[in-house]
Amino acid sequence: SNLDSVLFEISWEVANKGIRVVLIVVGGIYTVLRTKISSVLDHLEGDYIMIGPYFQHSMREVEICEPTGPLKEIIGEMNKESLGCVYGTWLVDGSPSVILLDTNSCRHMTHDIIHQLFRTVTLPLDQSDQELMEALSFGYMVCKLLEKVPNIFSVLILVLVKTCINSNHSALP
Repeated sequence: SNLDSVLFEISWEVANKGIRVVLIVVGGIYTVLRTKISSVLDHLEGDYIMIGPYFQHSMREVEICEPTGPLKEIIGEMNKESLGCVYGTWLVDGSPSVILLDTNSCRHMTHDIIHQLFRTVTLPLDQSDQELMEALSFGYMVCKLLEKVPNIFSVLILVLVKTCINSNHSALP
C-alpha cells in the first residue's frame, strides 16, 4: 500500500466484541462493521484500513502480519515512541487490514493528554473515570498514527463518531 488512496475507518468496535461499555465511542457497532466490510471493499478504489483498540480478547479474530510499504515505517515509528500498535488482518468476510492501538502503552501520558485536551476545549474531565481515560488515550493514539501518514490531507479519512449519553456525563457537541 502506498497510502495514496486509502480509507481509514476508525472505530472502538474494530475486532472488539468485548462486553466493555465506553462512554465516548469512536465508531459504530461491531456487527455493523463486520457485515459492511465486503460491500465497502466492492465499491472502494484503493485500500481500506480499519483502526481500533488492541485488547487481548481481540487477538482471536486477528492474524498478526508484517506491514509493508509506508505502513511498516509508520507502525515502526509508533512502537519506537512506545505507542504500541499491531498490524494484521481481521478474520471476517473481506479480510480487511487492521491497525490495533494499545491504549495501555500511553497510560503514563494520561495527564499530558488531558492537559492538551483541556487547553483546547476547556471541558472538565473526571480523571478517575477509567473508561473515559481509555477512550481519550485511544483518540490520542489515532491522532499520533494519522499524523505520520504522508499527505494526510489528500487521504480520505472516515471517522464515525457516536456519543453515548450517560447520567454521569453530558454528550460532547
